[in-house]
Amino acid sequence: MIVRSVTLPFTDRPTLLIGVLGACFVGGLFALLGYWVYRDASARGRRNPILVVPVALFAPFGLLLYLYRRRRWEREHPKTAWDRRVETALVAIGGAFVVGVLVTPPDPFTQILALPVLTLVALPLSYLLVYREGWTRLRRALSP
Repeated sequence: MIVRSVTLPFTDRPTLLIGVLGACFVGGLFALLGYWVYRDASARGRRNPILVVPVALFAPFGLLLYLYRRRRWEREHPKTAWDRRVETALVAIGGAFVVGVLVTPPDPFTQILALPVLTLVALPLSYLLVYREGWTRLRRALSP
């Protein structure tokens, strides 16, 4: 009788650790994004901002649709310092995702390992965009 050993995926410690860290990072990103959508929708006077969150997070192209629709809604409450911090983190993480796809090998584990480092590198630029009115300057520079 021949007994063969079978190795299951994600059983060695480094792979399991990278998988858990990646899942925590993505889960934290979804929580942060959901919090930002809720705060933004409530600051713009939406009646049920909690209903906007699942649509923005889980519908195909839901976040893009929300960002497109929110341009028409006037902000009723000014941004708080916490809102700006969350926006800064989201811009840094989004920039890290884009740069990570372009500069890292097409290996998901390498991309997961590079994402926190790229996020830290992107934080100064996202600070300039969010806190120093960089978005407004970009819009003025790009408009004819």
